[in-house]
Amino acid sequence: MKYLYRVCWVRPYYALLALLGLCVLTVMVSLLYLEDAALKLPHTRLHAAAPLLSRSLPSHRHGAQEGPALPPHREAEGGGGGGWGGGRKDNAVVDSGIGIGVGGGGGFQVEKRNADVAEKAKDSGMVDGQGQRQSWPDHKKEARRIAGMGQAPGAKDIRVLNNLEIVVQNLSLASGSGSHHHHHHQQKESARLGIVYRDGKIVIPPHLLNARSEPSSSSPPRQRYIIYLCTGNMTCCGWGDRQHGILSAYLISLVTNRTFGVDMSIPCPIGMLFHPRIVDWKINASALVGLSSRHIYSVNDVVFRQVMQSVDFDAVYPEDVVYLTTNYDYFYALKANPHYTQVFRKRMHGKPRPLIFADLWQNIFKLNKRVRRRIDQALRLARPTKRHKLVCGHVRLGKNPSIPNDSEVRNTLQTIRPLWNFLNHFRDPRKYRIFVPSDSEVVRAKVLDMFPGQAVDVKGEIMHIDKSRVVEDTCVAFEKVLADQYLLSMCDVLVLTYSVFGKSAAYMRRSNQDLYFMENGSINPLQLFKEKSPAVVN
Repeated sequence: MKYLYRVCWVRPYYALLALLGLCVLTVMVSLLYLEDAALKLPHTRLHAAAPLLSRSLPSHRHGAQEGPALPPHREAEGGGGGGWGGGRKDNAVVDSGIGIGVGGGGGFQVEKRNADVAEKAKDSGMVDGQGQRQSWPDHKKEARRIAGMGQAPGAKDIRVLNNLEIVVQNLSLASGSGSHHHHHHQQKESARLGIVYRDGKIVIPPHLLNARSEPSSSSPPRQRYIIYLCTGNMTCCGWGDRQHGILSAYLISLVTNRTFGVDMSIPCPIGMLFHPRIVDWKINASALVGLSSRHIYSVNDVVFRQVMQSVDFDAVYPEDVVYLTTNYDYFYALKANPHYTQVFRKRMHGKPRPLIFADLWQNIFKLNKRVRRRIDQALRLARPTKRHKLVCGHVRLGKNPSIPNDSEVRNTLQTIRPLWNFLNHFRDPRKYRIFVPSDSEVVRAKVLDMFPGQAVDVKGEIMHIDKSRVVEDTCVAFEKVLADQYLLSMCDVLVLTYSVFGKSAAYMRRSNQDLYFMENGSINPLQLFKEKSPAVVN
């Protein structure tokens, strides 16, 4: 003590420098602690709750029955986020017999696709290009045949639906047959419009087909809106489905010149996960006060999707604000609609659907800093050097102990065995890292066990945003969902199972290069980008 006292008295500058160094060290430690804790604290403590602006909904100008009451709109939340570039930009087509090694590494050959899969159809929403085949199957032609299909190989007491059956089940929900607890409180838009099947065809009432929107007058046109809506106790399906529904609202805004907006509050307000970029999709509720409105609920409504091929949207829906809840994208429907032929061609610039989807989610929706930080942390593990390649698979089991409320079993541990054989060709830790997000904790643990030192994992609780049990913090769990998908979009090699979530990641990946699809015990090349398109510019 005497020595310290003497130094401080004789050399006061030394004491001042020591005190300053201690302060700097304290601040640095505090910042590191807060950054780490930010990933763990509930969002309610990190974000101010968005104020609710109550508003009365005016009566509809339609003569049809009134839909369910809409929830109060949420005020837009400010704030910044990390930049997002994302995606590989080459659109190279993979030959069906190509070896899977990245940069010539690996000689594993994949079998060519069976010829019968080539005939599976377009209405599942898994086809890019008018009538062009894609590895996601269609359903209508074989709906009756599959009704008696048996169990998938390897499944014992669990009924595993194949890809075709999953789509047909969704179709039965759309047409109103069967029962489903999710949809009892919402009327399908096609039913509200009085559209029916007759002699195997969809019959649209003449007053809808003949409706024409009013020509613009000399007075300034009023501002009208198309807003994707997912609030309250609605069923909006999983994240991949919602992304396609939001895409549909965006496409309608382009061809009708309506203002595009998104109001999604379940399971977490979208403003806590994304911020606008290029287009401000956060609509201030005060701007909607006094405007007429209509809610279109068309989840699993394949009939309404076909309606969008024929009708003048603003004539059928003249309201100032149209809320849309759907899990289908209307890209090809609007492209085929004669009312929008010229404007569609002008606004799309010849780009195929996958690139329009990628542009929306990488250029218009900006990830917030918390999600971006999760992705950056995973990327540091995924690419420790520039020569490392990230090899990925996305495994969607469906109903399993991690997601017990899911509606069907899509895969089992037995049916995904080909994936492990595939990944075994990338066991060199000097070249590869392995990333396999899944809706199953069992699969997650197996990947970490099989590839120690190579496996990459985004920390957090597994959640299906429409079907999961209550989690501790839904916003934090949703962040993992987003980080998983965006990291999949950056994979050098990607194997998908039947999932709109995985397909969306492949769209954002922007390439057919080393892209594969696993079904029926085999892994085959997948081509999502078939249409010629201009160079992609971010």
